[in-house]
Amino acid sequence: MKAVLPGYYRKNAARGVVHKAQASPADRRDAVVQVVYWCLVIAMHETLGMGKERLEKFGAAMSGVVDEYETKCAVLGVARADAWLEEKTAGLVFVLPADRPIKKDKDRMELARKRQAAAPVWRLCAVAMGKIGYGDARRQRWLDGAKKEYLWFLEWAKEGDGYGFERLRAALEQILHEEMELTEEPGKLPVFSDRIW
Repeated sequence: MKAVLPGYYRKNAARGVVHKAQASPADRRDAVVQVVYWCLVIAMHETLGMGKERLEKFGAAMSGVVDEYETKCAVLGVARADAWLEEKTAGLVFVLPADRPIKKDKDRMELARKRQAAAPVWRLCAVAMGKIGYGDARRQRWLDGAKKEYLWFLEWAKEGDGYGFERLRAALEQILHEEMELTEEPGKLPVFSDRIW
């Protein structure tokens, strides 16, 4: 005989899937960093027409820039390393769009934290792009393209964070012609929407 759950329990079980708790600050930061980085890489292909070979040159330059930044953090401190990044990317603008309406102070604070997490990523990428020969005008066009890619991600993430991550992964696989893996598995709690899947 099949057990039938009363409506009250069915309703609450369904609500359990849409978890209202927030991800930890570290999980939220890691998810934002990965999404922004992937959007930047996709925009390199979509906006600037970079192929796999050029993207590999960017990857090598990015590795060098990250090493330089980490060295500056260790020797000079994070504040001075961040000032160096800001100096290297002066004149470039990338503002992470809001992923939900700003109704309360907590929404404003959440957006500020996401923008703070995104800032070093796009700045490091912009420095690396400069090292492989891209000037300010082309880098700004690329950053504007990355913002559009992020807005696409937010549309996909309305179906759940996992769906948004999967769509980004599939786009990268198509660009790079190789299998990609998520480094930040969406899992415990949602970051960009009100559900994981």
